[in-house]
Amino acid sequence: MTKIALMLLAGATVSTAALADTTSMTRDEVRGMVSEMLSDAETRSSLLQGGGMVGYDKGFMVGSADGNWKLKFNGLIQFRYMMNFRDSSDIAVGDDDLTNGFQLRKARVVLSGNAVNPNLTYVIAFETGTGQQGPGTFIDTDHTTDSDGDGNDLNDSDQLIPGSGGGWIANDVMFAYNLGDGWSIRGGQYKVGFLREELLSEANTIGVERGVMNNFFNQGRSQGVGFKFENNDWRFSVDMSDGLNTANTDFNNAAESEFALTARGGWKWAGSWDQLMDYTSKPGDANAGSVGGALTWQTATQPAGPTDASSMWGATVDAQWEGNGFGLFGAFVYTAVENGTGASDINHMGGTFQANYRWNETSEVFAKWDGIFLDNDDAGVSTALDEDCHFLTFGYNHYFAGNNAKLTIDCIYSFNENANLVTATTTNGGQPGVTASGLSTNNGLLGSSDGGEFAIRGQFQLAF
Repeated sequence: MTKIALMLLAGATVSTAALADTTSMTRDEVRGMVSEMLSDAETRSSLLQGGGMVGYDKGFMVGSADGNWKLKFNGLIQFRYMMNFRDSSDIAVGDDDLTNGFQLRKARVVLSGNAVNPNLTYVIAFETGTGQQGPGTFIDTDHTTDSDGDGNDLNDSDQLIPGSGGGWIANDVMFAYNLGDGWSIRGGQYKVGFLREELLSEANTIGVERGVMNNFFNQGRSQGVGFKFENNDWRFSVDMSDGLNTANTDFNNAAESEFALTARGGWKWAGSWDQLMDYTSKPGDANAGSVGGALTWQTATQPAGPTDASSMWGATVDAQWEGNGFGLFGAFVYTAVENGTGASDINHMGGTFQANYRWNETSEVFAKWDGIFLDNDDAGVSTALDEDCHFLTFGYNHYFAGNNAKLTIDCIYSFNENANLVTATTTNGGQPGVTASGLSTNNGLLGSSDGGEFAIRGQFQLAF
C-alpha cells in the first residue's frame, strides 16, 4: 500500500515537472525518474524505522536506534510584572515610592542526553535574564557614608544597580558517568549539594521566586568533580570544587577558594524522588516525604590579602512532605566565617518554612516565611539597623499544564529594616568574606531602612 502511494506521488510529481518543461520526456526517462524516487523513499523509510528515534519524552529528542547517542532539547521562559512599594526616605528626592515594570527573569535553553553509550550523560545549558550570576543586585552603593544622619548608611545618594541581563551565559555544563549500583561520577560546572531550595529547579518553585533566605545563603554554581549515590530510599553526594558561587571563573581567579568540599545526604521515607522534584501535589496524590542535610567547607586562595587565612563552613537541614493536594517544606542554615587575621568570626543563620494547598487540578494557594539572623560582628551589619529580618510571601498559582504552563501572583512583605542584607558578609563568592545581598530585583525587594517594604509580583512561566 505504501509503495502504491509512493508511485502515485512520484507520478504526480513527474507529470507536473513534464507540464512545466517544454521539453518532451520519453517513457524510459519517466520510468527512470520514478525508480530513483522510489529507491530514495525506501532508503529514507528504512533509516527512520531502523536507524534512529525522534519524539518527545520530557523534552524534544533525537537519537540513534541503539541508544548510544541521544540529544534532548528543553527550554524555560519566565516573564514578570513587578510593583515595589517602600518608604520615600529610601529613594531619590522627587521620586515616587512605587517602582514598577516588566521583567524578563529568565530564558533558558538546555541540551542534554548521552554520548558514546547510555552511561555517559551530559548537560549544556545557557540562559539570559536578570542576575544570572549570584543572588541579585546591590542597593547600597557606598556602604559607608551616613549623609543624612539617620544612623545608617542607606540614604538618598544610594541607587539601585540594574540587574545584569541580556547576555547569554553558560549555566550547567557538566558530564556524568554511571558507575553502576546507584553510583555515578560527575564533573564540570553545576550546583553542589548544599541548600535544598537552590537544588530544586526555579521552574518548580512554589512562588514567583525562591525565598530571601535562599538568595542570601545559596551555593549557586561551582566548578568541580564529585560522586553521587542514589537508590529508592537514600541519596548522597560529595564534591570537591573551587568554592560556592564560582561559575564561569578561571582556575587562577582570586574569587575562587583554595579548597572546597561539600557533602549532602537525604532519606526519603515515602513516595518517589520524582514526586519531590517540586513542592506541589494534586488531590488524590500519594504521600511523598524526605529529610536531608549538608555540610560545606572552603578556605580562601593563598595569598589573597587580608582574608587569605580565612575559611568558611556551613551546615543545613531540611524536610519536605507533599500529598493529596497539600505540601510543606522547611529548612535551616548556619554559616561561619573563621577569620585568621584576628578579627571576630562571623556567624549568620537563616530559616524558611512554607505551606501550600491545591484543591483541584489548576488552583493552589501558598504562604512562605523567611528569616535571616545576622551577626553584628560582621563589619557590614550596622548596629543602627535590625539584625533579624523576617519576610512573608503569600500568593496563588494557576496551573494550565502543571509546571510547564503556570501563572503565579504573589506578594512579598518585609517586616523589618532590611538594609543590613545589602552589606552582610555571606557564603556567596568562592572566597570567604565577600559581600553579597539577599535582596534583588528578582525577588522585588530593593532595600529599605524602615519595615513595611513589599512587592506584588506576577509571572507567567512556560517550560518545555
